[in-house]
This record gives sequence, structure tokens and C-alpha cells, in this order.
Amino acid sequence: MVVPPATPSYLCPLGHFCKEATTTPLPCPPGTRQNESGSDSCIICEAGSYCLQASVNPTGECLPGYYCMLGSTSQRQAACPGGTFMPEHGATREADCLACSAGTYCPAGSAFEIGCPRGSYCDPRAASPTLCPIGRFGNSTYATQREDCRLCLPGMYCDETGLTWPRGECDPGYFCVKGSPTSQPSFPGPPGWFESAAGYGPLTPVYGGLCPAGGFCPRGSTNP
Repeated sequence: MVVPPATPSYLCPLGHFCKEATTTPLPCPPGTRQNESGSDSCIICEAGSYCLQASVNPTGECLPGYYCMLGSTSQRQAACPGGTFMPEHGATREADCLACSAGTYCPAGSAFEIGCPRGSYCDPRAASPTLCPIGRFGNSTYATQREDCRLCLPGMYCDETGLTWPRGECDPGYFCVKGSPTSQPSFPGPPGWFESAAGYGPLTPVYGGLCPAGGFCPRGSTNP
């Protein structure tokens, strides 16, 4: 009697799993791994690490600026949100991300804090700098609040946000006091440029004005 040869059996290789009666090992899908042979399943990748397809061990740690929860498939699985940063490898959850301090800003996925540039200020947990407002300028870094942006210098004007120095001198025929947002301050002007000195009566320019009759105002004047 002829006996057919027995089909050899093989243990499922590392990084793979073999269901019952399978003819071909299946690679562990991304986010899982298997470091034992002969397995019929894969184990989920540890938090703080990531696993590519057919991994035996974790492929690597999560990069700074990111965190990797259980079953991660990328070293940049989830970015630390704007206003936070993570300087180390292997963060496991969003709560591991650190709050960005005042005077710095942190875009999403930051590994470190970035100093607030000139012409802006950065509140705590800032994702991006806030530009100094019109009428002010910022000539120093790491500013933490709006008041760190200086009022425009007397005799000069600041007509845009984010200035690092006043735009220039006020026009001839006008005078500019501190904080002028225009080179030609004069009544009536946009709302907020004038206020009543006594709380009632005629409005008085607070940033300068048109040179009065009998006055003389060359370029950059601070007083008639």
C-alpha cells in the first residue's frame, strides 16, 4: 500500500498570525505586533510607541511634539494641540503635553516653546503670536501682554498691526502725541480717537490734531 507523504506543519513566524487551517501566514496589521512564533493573533502596540505592519517589537517611540495612544501606527500619531509642547519621546496621551508659557508660542506638534517675536505678544498657552495693535509697536522679544507693546512715540505714527518701530513721522501741518495711529490726526476721525476731557462737552483729540491757526507744525511735531 502506498502511503502519501504527510504535509509538514510550520510554526507561524514572528510578526505574523495564523488562523486555523491557514496556508499562508498573515502579517500583523499596523498598530499591532507579535514577538512569539506560532500565534493565532497579534497584540496591540504599547502606548508611547508605534508599530508598522508585521512588527515583532514596537517599531519606535513617538516623536517629541506628538503622543501615541494604544495601537498607534505612526511616530506622529497625534499632535500636541496648539498652545502646548512635548520635548521628549514616548508621550502616551494629550495630557502629557505641557502648557506653553507666557512670552512664547507653540503651534500644534511643537517639541519646544518658540520665543514671541518683535511686533507681537504671546499670552500663556498661545498657539501663535498676537500682533501689536494699531497705535503701538513692539521692539522686544518674549512680550507677554498687550501692554508690552509700546505706545507710538510722540511726533510719530503707527498705522498697522505688528509694527516693530513707528511707521514714520507725522505729516507737516499736524502734531502727534503718544500713541497716534495716523500721520494726520484731526477731528472727527474714526471712533475712539477722541474723548471728552471732562466727560462732557466738545470732544478733544487724544492723539494730536491739525495745527491750529497761529501755530507752526513741521514734520514730526509733538506740539503746535
